[in-house]
Amino acid sequence: MSQDNLDVVRRLYADGGPFALPLGPEGERALLDHLFEEYYDEHLQVVMPPDYPEGEQVYVGRRGMSKLIGGLRDSWTKWRFEAERFIDVGERVIVLIRVVAEGGASGIATARETAHLWTLRAGRLTSIQIYRDRGQALEAVGLNGWAPSERDTGPVMSQENVEVVRRFLLAEVEDAMAYADPGIVWNPAEESAGHGHDAVRESLDRWKAEWEDYALLPEAFEHVGDRVLVTVRVKGRGRGSGVEIDARFYDVYTLNHGKIVRMDQFTEQSEAFEAVGLR
Repeated sequence: MSQDNLDVVRRLYADGGPFALPLGPEGERALLDHLFEEYYDEHLQVVMPPDYPEGEQVYVGRRGMSKLIGGLRDSWTKWRFEAERFIDVGERVIVLIRVVAEGGASGIATARETAHLWTLRAGRLTSIQIYRDRGQALEAVGLNGWAPSERDTGPVMSQENVEVVRRFLLAEVEDAMAYADPGIVWNPAEESAGHGHDAVRESLDRWKAEWEDYALLPEAFEHVGDRVLVTVRVKGRGRGSGVEIDARFYDVYTLNHGKIVRMDQFTEQSEAFEAVGLR
């Protein structure tokens, strides 16, 4: 059952959960409808850290989750959870999280290492305890002094690989080549596969040339073995046509010895899940 629980939690983070900002009211309703249908118990409890200024708070069910999101929306323009590691603890799963956010008034970007402790029953997520301190989360489940091992999520790759992919995506084209193997296979969803740095350069330059106000926004990183699944939001406006794009792609990066050796892009999340063995 524990492996099933791991799969549920891993799919949640790759499927837009728990949530990410910006998120308007309509998008919030659609997201919560989906997450409560697929993952959450209707009486899901969200337990906030007791060391918050407001003290420990508990949000219950769909209404509680909506209230939580609304409160964060008042203070932050951007907010996302980057899942870095999943740890199996029986009926519970710890997720080591990197929270990346941007203040609404100040515009200051911030990042913090935290943890989520999920409890599951019959394949449904029944509660999440949020910890600001990862050590407290590990202590809560008796993993004092824990270090990465095979007991985590099976073939879990190192955080270094996640960082390689993150840096590749956020760097300028030429700087990004430092993270790619010279013989990289580059397989975008809407183009023919290419090989080598030149193929990557041409593909990325072509996208930027075709769209104005082009933005590539990594939303979630999921690590499985020697691969990293990245949910990427692409926004832009067609040069000349004025047609706007706001779409999500699912990129699977394969790494070897700290270098990206292959990228396969999918337009459907289910196809990406299948490619990395999550289906």
